[in-house]
Amino acid sequence: MSTKKIIHTNFDEIITRIMQAKNFKHEYEVAEALGFKRVAFSERKKRNSPPIAEIELFCHKEFLNPDFVFNNQGETFVVEAKIQPQTIAEQIGPGYGPEVKLVADYLEVKIKGKTAEERLRVVEEIMADIRNKYK
Repeated sequence: MSTKKIIHTNFDEIITRIMQAKNFKHEYEVAEALGFKRVAFSERKKRNSPPIAEIELFCHKEFLNPDFVFNNQGETFVVEAKIQPQTIAEQIGPGYGPEVKLVADYLEVKIKGKTAEERLRVVEEIMADIRNKYK
């Protein structure tokens, strides 16, 4: 997940590239996307101390190219050819019963076309339903 080498750690430049890539209009949107409260994010910005690990994780979830975000090099997004498209059922692999594959197929339909945050919410909702049914 980590970049080859982080050349620039100018907080403002990193924020600007994230905003550009994700079409955010405000810096607080970046803070929220990275899981920070506005005050904590603002303090880090004053210290020019970008949250490297959180940004790398965000890049991974959103298919942003970390070299673009940190170093302004390369394409904005990870090249599609590098991503191995698979269904969830294919990713689970052999050894599981048909009910697991059925749930995976159901999940695939529910998350199609959603952002990483939306996909996570869908999975959390489904897991909560399963927990409630099998208490």
